[in-house]
Amino acid sequence: MGMNRRQWLLAAGAGIASWSVLRGARGAAPEQGAASDKAPLLFGVDYYPDQTPEPLWQQDASQMAAMGVTNVRIAEFAWALLEPEEGTFDFSWLERAVDLLHSRGIAVILGTPSAAPPPWLTQKYPEVLMVNDHGMTLNPGARRFTCPTNKTYRRLSLAIATEMARRFASTPGVIGWQIDNELTLGDNARCYCRFCRQGFQEWLRGRYGTLRSLNEAWGTVFWSQTYSSFEQIPVPLPSGAPPNPGLALDYDRYQSHANVTFLEEQLTVLRKLCPTHFVTTNNVSLVDTINFRDLYRNLDFFSGDNYPGF
Repeated sequence: MGMNRRQWLLAAGAGIASWSVLRGARGAAPEQGAASDKAPLLFGVDYYPDQTPEPLWQQDASQMAAMGVTNVRIAEFAWALLEPEEGTFDFSWLERAVDLLHSRGIAVILGTPSAAPPPWLTQKYPEVLMVNDHGMTLNPGARRFTCPTNKTYRRLSLAIATEMARRFASTPGVIGWQIDNELTLGDNARCYCRFCRQGFQEWLRGRYGTLRSLNEAWGTVFWSQTYSSFEQIPVPLPSGAPPNPGLALDYDRYQSHANVTFLEEQLTVLRKLCPTHFVTTNNVSLVDTINFRDLYRNLDFFSGDNYPGF
């Protein structure tokens, strides 16, 4: 007789719970009140109450607690439920989920949901959509299809993060935040839209100061590419041959900068409103589309994703 996924997980959980008991017998925990210079080890999972029928939440929480799970990450893809229309927020289901998990001794890391915007947003503001490296505008329907430079998307992403921070800053059981989810990790890692072109041009002004410095650094005399205005500088979309390597390298640097500053905007709000919570973001370890040193510089720690099937 076969088992469905939930039955398999429950059976696996029973095995892990048994292992936890044996582990505890081998090394007893310190007595309550005993001094310790070690932070508690978090043993957590991703959990999606937004995708799970609410009558099953209690069973899920009980099973996770029995398995020794100490924390979960939730809500990072739930923007459509959290803000069903612009400016109207509904955190009631998330509050119930957090309260239930807390009652089982499971702490919560909340994810800001900017990696997957709701349909109302892209319908009302189609200019937020990413343009890929072939000049094609992406369609909504998955995730990671928005421009990191676009001011409208930044404003709306910051708004939902701010409202979440205000609501859950003092909620028992909430211990930290994950900003967005796997920045730049997708089929199209960089955006080449008109907003990114404008942002790139401004970034180049700050980096080089003068067109003379830029032209010298890029060697634009080759193929008659010498620029006489910053507004002439393109993004590296397909042309008759590969792009100027200086332009291509700096554009990659700009795209990393755009994503890092996108994260930093949310980080500033979370630091202000939730000073007792840790803040992180996540990614896989071999992404070359963003400068990890810049990305994680002001966060509390690095969060690495491990996908054994990849």
